[in-house]
Amino acid sequence: MGPGLGHQRTPALASPSDGNATVAYRWDALDSPDPLPPGLFATTFEPWGPWPLGPLTPPHLVAPHGGASFAVARGQATPLVFAFENLPSPPGGLTYTEAFPNVDNPSPFAVDATDDRVQFLTGGTIGLLGYEWGGGQPGVQFDLAATLVKELPEGPFFQGSMQLGCATTPIVADAFASDQGFVIALANGLPLATLGCTSSGPATQLQLGKVSLTGTVSPGGTLGTLLPIGNESAAIQWVRAAPRAGGGAWVLWYGALSHGEDPPAPGLQLTAFDTTLQPAQTVTINGTVANPTGDAPYPNNFAIVRGGTHLVIAWLNDPSPGADLQPELVVEILDGSAKAVDVLKVPTLGAVNAPLSLLPSPQGDAALLAWSVSEGDAKSPDRVRVARICIPP
Repeated sequence: MGPGLGHQRTPALASPSDGNATVAYRWDALDSPDPLPPGLFATTFEPWGPWPLGPLTPPHLVAPHGGASFAVARGQATPLVFAFENLPSPPGGLTYTEAFPNVDNPSPFAVDATDDRVQFLTGGTIGLLGYEWGGGQPGVQFDLAATLVKELPEGPFFQGSMQLGCATTPIVADAFASDQGFVIALANGLPLATLGCTSSGPATQLQLGKVSLTGTVSPGGTLGTLLPIGNESAAIQWVRAAPRAGGGAWVLWYGALSHGEDPPAPGLQLTAFDTTLQPAQTVTINGTVANPTGDAPYPNNFAIVRGGTHLVIAWLNDPSPGADLQPELVVEILDGSAKAVDVLKVPTLGAVNAPLSLLPSPQGDAALLAWSVSEGDAKSPDRVRVARICIPP
């Protein structure tokens, strides 16, 4: 799945409008005297028939200098849409493209800031692109912003930009499309009375809110402040969200485990929010998220999707924190009340080195899980692996 021998990393799954599955991934050349530049690639396949997978389409180059951060989603006028962080320097600027598999209409979305990082992208006739900007140094403010993206015959149209949060630690966020708009979950640094930031602290507030198709933030022009987590050492590390059956949201989030701090930081948490986005239930997942490479700023090796009335979560588990044991890939299937139905351990086939991605089937009876692994020494290329998880009726 690449232009030649090289590393495949940070896979992201999406379902194009033809019902197949696409895995987008960053490709890096193996070390050599004249390495090729990194690129963002995508490969499409039919995942819901007989296993193993059917034929893969040839790898498609989405961006020759993209992929430091990116997102992919189903489009409306075209099968898929992508947003990615521009590379190389100078910093600043994201690119959005809506043509696939022949990307002939890339549209740069300039952000006048450094260290832009794609956080989320939802597709459709009107989508929502979320990105973090600023920061880059400890104690310097990071900001989360979002813009509506409209698919038009002449190309995408970006409708303004709204600031949603700020913190002195990197901001993490996720979003999904809902009735008449979008639901956003983020870790924020302040209990903001109104949108906009003048000062901030560590991202210790888990916030949820809605953005309408016209860009109105609710309720009352604010994102409600929920679940203050604690001290700086307990800043929220990663957030993933999925729609809840009947309305509302499931949010899977993580605060780095405490090392003697008071109050202690929580581990992997699953919180249900009702239709008004008020917290209704929180479940502690019995596991510790592993970050074996140390490359990512946070332990972000987990994912969540809804399949029918069930919830599927996956995480790279550290079986014995502090001990030298190989992390394991764990998948847990829960019912609508967050009770565990099944727990699976998936062979990793190597050392997992990037965030996970999940994709539900159109019928909600299965889910795909993608991850990338290092298989051996420095001369061995990293590879993307995919497994299919069956969801009970």
